[in-house]
Amino acid sequence: MGSLNDLEEVFVDVALLNTELESIEFTPHQVPWKKQYEIWRHGDEMVAASKSRHDLEVAIVQFQRAVEQRDTILENLYCFAAFPGATGKNKQYTVMADLGIIRPSLKEPLRELRNKIVHEVDDVDVDRKRCEILSDS
Repeated sequence: MGSLNDLEEVFVDVALLNTELESIEFTPHQVPWKKQYEIWRHGDEMVAASKSRHDLEVAIVQFQRAVEQRDTILENLYCFAAFPGATGKNKQYTVMADLGIIRPSLKEPLRELRNKIVHEVDDVDVDRKRCEILSDS
């Protein structure tokens, strides 16, 4: 085995990074992980092309849907709720936050806004800037 000085520098073409590639050589699980990204992309597109408050509300619902799917997939794969020290009603979220996988500072406001949109009769104050911030959940 060579030393670090023997390593060769390799560059990856940017066009390759923009292509949907998927390895079939190692498949540890069969999880429908792509759907959450499609839902997220739809939300982002709704924000970018929004012409009304309704478009932004749809985007928020899509973001929350994608986050919930992501969290479910991660919990099914890694069983965070069973980690030692996991406590509380939604203990998997505590563990995921401690590991830096989720950011409650964005996740909780997104969930609260989505619930207002879905359950409140009155119009909910939603603007593009807020949607863009919550898109980073």
